[in-house]
Amino acid sequence: MKKITILFALLFTVTFAFAQQGSIEVTANGQFQFTKGKDFITDYAGLHEKFETGFGANIEFAYYLQDNLSVGLEGGFNIVETFEMEQAEYKPKVFSLLVKPRFYFMDGSIRPFVDAGVGLAFMKMDIEGTVPTGAPADLDNETKFQFAPAAGVRFGLSEKFDINAGLRYNIIKDFNYLQAFAGISFKL
Repeated sequence: MKKITILFALLFTVTFAFAQQGSIEVTANGQFQFTKGKDFITDYAGLHEKFETGFGANIEFAYYLQDNLSVGLEGGFNIVETFEMEQAEYKPKVFSLLVKPRFYFMDGSIRPFVDAGVGLAFMKMDIEGTVPTGAPADLDNETKFQFAPAAGVRFGLSEKFDINAGLRYNIIKDFNYLQAFAGISFKL
């Protein structure tokens, strides 16, 4: 909880230190992810390399410090494809909270960008059914540091609305994954 408080305090300080500099924007994205070959909370051999794809969504609040630079706070979730082992179902989920600066390369209706999210990933595994002998029956939730560089492009629809698409690589200890995302942004 202390880490979350620090992240919120950092974003609040940066955002309001530049109170009259620019506009605020809200973005909602859908995500598809590729996770093959990574551990999720456990390295149990029967579950190793079993989680392959997933989907998710996020919402981001961003503040423009300049026309080509924003800082934002993003909250999101990802549900990784359920894996069945005998009569048990393992359902992994990742909730993330990221502070991320974003830099736009061009002005105009088409704007390529890069960003780098830094924050926390809250990892949870739900287990349902009869667990095989020797397999983990109960896994503790974990909170891990997350770094998430991304690149994409925004397309201006109007003065207030943009659509965006891109790729992000999420780096979390023992569970890295690639995401494709697309969404819409609204300037307040």
